[in-house]
Amino acid sequence: HPLAQAITSADGPMVICIDARKVHPERVTASAEFWQGMILNGQDRNALLASEEAELALTVRDEAVHHVRVLFMLLDKNVATLRERVESLRKTSTQYMKVDRMLGYQAAAARTFGPVAKPPGMPAGHFNTLSRAPAVFAGMWGVGREQNASGFYVGVSVDEVAPHVYYLDWKGNDPFHGVVLGRTGKGKTVGAQALAWRMAEQGIQVVLLEPQGHSRRLLQLAGGKHVSYSKLSYETTQLNILDVVYENPTDQYDHVITLLGLLLDPLGNNPRRFNNAEVAAIRRALQLTYARYDWDGELLADHRLTPTLEILCHKLVLVAEQAAPALILTVGETQLPVTGRQMASAAAGLAEEIESLYVHGDYAGTFNVPTNLDLTLKERIVLFDFSRVPERRRPLFYYATLAGINHQVRRQPRQRAIIVDEVHYMSQEASLMTFLANMVKTVRTFGAAVVMIDQDLEAFIGVEGAQAESMAAGLNVTAGQFILNNASWLVAFGMKRDAAYRLASHFKDEVLPSHAEFLARMGSDDRHGKGMAVVRAGGKADMIYWQLRPSEAEHLFGS
Repeated sequence: HPLAQAITSADGPMVICIDARKVHPERVTASAEFWQGMILNGQDRNALLASEEAELALTVRDEAVHHVRVLFMLLDKNVATLRERVESLRKTSTQYMKVDRMLGYQAAAARTFGPVAKPPGMPAGHFNTLSRAPAVFAGMWGVGREQNASGFYVGVSVDEVAPHVYYLDWKGNDPFHGVVLGRTGKGKTVGAQALAWRMAEQGIQVVLLEPQGHSRRLLQLAGGKHVSYSKLSYETTQLNILDVVYENPTDQYDHVITLLGLLLDPLGNNPRRFNNAEVAAIRRALQLTYARYDWDGELLADHRLTPTLEILCHKLVLVAEQAAPALILTVGETQLPVTGRQMASAAAGLAEEIESLYVHGDYAGTFNVPTNLDLTLKERIVLFDFSRVPERRRPLFYYATLAGINHQVRRQPRQRAIIVDEVHYMSQEASLMTFLANMVKTVRTFGAAVVMIDQDLEAFIGVEGAQAESMAAGLNVTAGQFILNNASWLVAFGMKRDAAYRLASHFKDEVLPSHAEFLARMGSDDRHGKGMAVVRAGGKADMIYWQLRPSEAEHLFGS
């Protein structure tokens, strides 16, 4: 035999490569049958030897070359029918091969993940992605489409018929605003922070505002590298509400009036509602306060130059002195009449009130000083921890921080995700929810997306604060409804039954009753419900298990 001769005559190490494609079972079988026939008919004296060689070739093919696995892929809309088809295939094929039954299609191969090169400048870690090879190979067997492996890995679907890997994909400047809902302890905070980490791994800046201190876990996951962490409190934070964050003075005055309304509600029960005379006095005082500064070159560029509340109080006193002789004034574009005496009285009262609380009172160290909060957004991951801020003051601090972030978003455009945990702190006041809706409307122009987190839809459409008029052109739509209408995706973890079915009712034809029942069961299952979620995106919904990588689980569990 030529191969045997080559082996015996070799004078050193050698490598033998056998190409299985050169073995043609049909030809070998036909040859064996031919020579067997020759033997039986006695037509050739070499027939016996040739037949033995053919039988040996068959044995080599079956046992010595290698094992070949053929992948049959069956898809069906019904689980029972699919199992019948698999069983039928198994029975008809066992005479030729061994059949292993495996549920799923090519994307299920993504359970075996491996590391890929991380973006430059990021700490140790890896980003899970599905190799294209399983998808391409499966396509040879008639599978309709290749599994998309771009975007941010979320987890594995729990679809019995066709389990697959789920990704959220942010393409270019497409809108990517999102909403994350779920009961406490069901995975919404852990999932949102894992998503934030995966965004950062792909070069997207992540800005997170949260009130429970869980952002420390994200800080640990990042290893303290390329991340800034600000823990706000009365003891450490200085916040000047007069900081200029708008190019237009009129918008800036509105912004300060909103902050003053929150500031003059120390108990957090009800934001201050200013009457016309007070609004007129504040706007005139702000005009005088900012008058000696260059708006773009100083006030917008360097908040260390911003006048303090003490200066504003002096200007309010000046307004009171100047307005007293006037008989009648007009306020704003509506031309509402206000007498000089009314505005003088309002200005004097406001000056005394602000001064007693925030200039000479114990709050002065926090509010009558230049802002020391870093809102430059320089790092890849920017964390704001509000856990040390009294709950009644969180709407004020949330709004002031978001306003500063919104200012930087416009001055320094880049792809970034602004994640706001516990949206209900914004929805307590109509003007704050309107501001958040305005961010959703405008920041995409500057490459940003807003991701909002809370327990259920109540934070958006079920409380008084979320009923503010939105920017939808002329439509009677609330700010919360505007946000939901413009969210590109929504992830809902386990929920209370009524909240789950309300979600299905709100997103009809997308979130189905079966999805609502799934969320309700996961919301009440303390053993198996964590991490189970429904993802609504692209006009449909999927049930998934939000999967964590080992490093994420090590640092984020407990959030």
